[in-house]
Amino acid sequence: MNDILSLLGKSENDEQVKQLLSKLGIQLPLDRLPRGEDQANYEIENQPLELCFVSADSLYPDDDSFKEGELVLKTVFVEHRGDVQGDDPLLPFGLRLDLSRSAARKAFGSPAWSSPVMNNDRWIFDGVKTLVCFNDDESGVRQIAFSPNA
Repeated sequence: MNDILSLLGKSENDEQVKQLLSKLGIQLPLDRLPRGEDQANYEIENQPLELCFVSADSLYPDDDSFKEGELVLKTVFVEHRGDVQGDDPLLPFGLRLDLSRSAARKAFGSPAWSSPVMNNDRWIFDGVKTLVCFNDDESGVRQIAFSPNA
């Protein structure tokens, strides 16, 4: 997972991103986005992972170092699928899918941001914005979204 997170903000044309996509079974080159859309999500088969690529034009409108229509890895989602208990080797920063909201706040301190309506808290770990979405009773994690802290 740390290898994947190190690629956040990098282009689909980056050699390491290409290697990752190939390893995960995502066909290259990535499909071009339909007109009017600015992102594409790729669920990884048999893995609790989803990668979100966003058009560099919308992410960095004033940066001309990207080609027109080039995609950038913006977010990595980890979904809680099935029965998860204890440590999950996939997760970095000491995160676990069985972590309750109160335990997360105890372990990581006050979040940098917290939703007033949803069970979501955000922390920033090593320059990675980490949104933890807790289940309805806050006893565990439903989803974690990792994105660059830009």
